Amino acid sequence: MDALDGNICRCTGYAAIRNAARALCEKLGGMNDAPAERLAALIGSGVVPGYFGGIPARLAQLRAAPAAAAKDAVLVAGGTDLFVQRPEQLMESELCFLSKRPDLDYVRVEGDVLRVGGAVTIEDFRLSPTVRRHFPALERDFLLHSSAILRNKATLAGNVVNASPIGDATIILLALDARLVIAGEKGSREVPLSKFYLGYKKTDLACGELVSEIVIPLLPAGARYSFEKVSNRTTLDIAAVNSALRVSTSPDGTITDLRISAGGVAAVPLLLHLDSFKGRKPDAAAIEAIAKAAEGEARPIDDIRGSAAYKKLLLGRLVRAHFAVPAVAGEAV
Repeated sequence: MDALDGNICRCTGYAAIRNAARALCEKLGGMNDAPAERLAALIGSGVVPGYFGGIPARLAQLRAAPAAAAKDAVLVAGGTDLFVQRPEQLMESELCFLSKRPDLDYVRVEGDVLRVGGAVTIEDFRLSPTVRRHFPALERDFLLHSSAILRNKATLAGNVVNASPIGDATIILLALDARLVIAGEKGSREVPLSKFYLGYKKTDLACGELVSEIVIPLLPAGARYSFEKVSNRTTLDIAAVNSALRVSTSPDGTITDLRISAGGVAAVPLLLHLDSFKGRKPDAAAIEAIAKAAEGEARPIDDIRGSAAYKKLLLGRLVRAHFAVPAVAGEAV
């Protein structure tokens, strides 16, 4: 069922779909696991059409198209947003698929940072043993990002470049103080994610440039992370407001570093200005003041997901929620 999420209509409800899947499993129980035999049995049972049997042979006859020259082509990562936004234009364009570049497909730790190549998919990032070891909460949090189908196609870098002011991945990376390595004909440059967005759907990315790498500082000792999101549905839905936090405290419990990001409350993914709270202990009074400061900095608009007043109030609630989770309260991550 997880493999189908986001790819089926909910109008009839999931109960009927579960019942049909259960009945199919009972009917086809004990099927041979060998791919060729299993496919033949599925065709014979009428589960899939007969032409499926010839697909492997036809795929084997296909030849890969020559790689397009990057300077003349549209750079495409996963394409999950781009193909929806500009389908007609892309049909007539030469495309350069970054997923075919192994030099952009890696997740590794170097020193005190995590380096993520520009072609790494959301799902590969989420399930990476390296990410699980250093950021265990991200495996759970990125389940809220999108369906399994999209997570296996969309890339982390592409999600950032899409520049949605409410993208879950961007809000998480912003709180984690991520930096972008941007490559182009003139070489590479590094830009803090907090400086990447110039306005609504506008980025510091010139024509022909691409995000070749995302650099995420590892959580230092004493640091805590949290992500909160409110949407109509718990999963597979765009947030009304989302927020992430990274906070570090000294041995005596005072705040030494505080980063809180917010989505859905401004034209760009917002990093709140909270330096004035460094040196304070995150007690009830400080948390309330931080929440009020967040509400004051937010500039949401009325839209289908809620009124501006509602979103401001919601952001304050999410900020308070950050400090209520065990990891931020000082317990084991």
